[in-house]
Amino acid sequence: DAVTKEVKDSCARSNGITPQKLVIHMDGSFIAYFSDGSLMVITINGQCICKADVGEKINAMLICHDSEALITGGELGSVRVRTLYDLRVQCTLNIKKYGPITTLALTSDPNFLCVGSSNGFLSVVFRNTK
Repeated sequence: DAVTKEVKDSCARSNGITPQKLVIHMDGSFIAYFSDGSLMVITINGQCICKADVGEKINAMLICHDSEALITGGELGSVRVRTLYDLRVQCTLNIKKYGPITTLALTSDPNFLCVGSSNGFLSVVFRNTK
């Protein structure tokens, strides 16, 4: 049977700010995107590791386990790759011409990122390792 526990008060949000998206890392930490536009990396024990204001509404996010990176896409039409330990932006891919990003998918190797946009386009991005 599953056991549920509330996250410690140190990570609790108030004033109507709610979690909108969650992704979990294989080490047990997870990343929460909140309705106030903030991201927070939280341990499984409820400790806040870091937080950042993203400056846009995030529609999709995933973790690239291979490189310890968080990939987000949102209303501004850009894909952003952030480090998991401090949420700094490492790379931005601008695909604004296709509209807001609605979904993201990553292959397991992880060489290909598929990006879905609000105008119906799917973009495939290849990671150049050279």
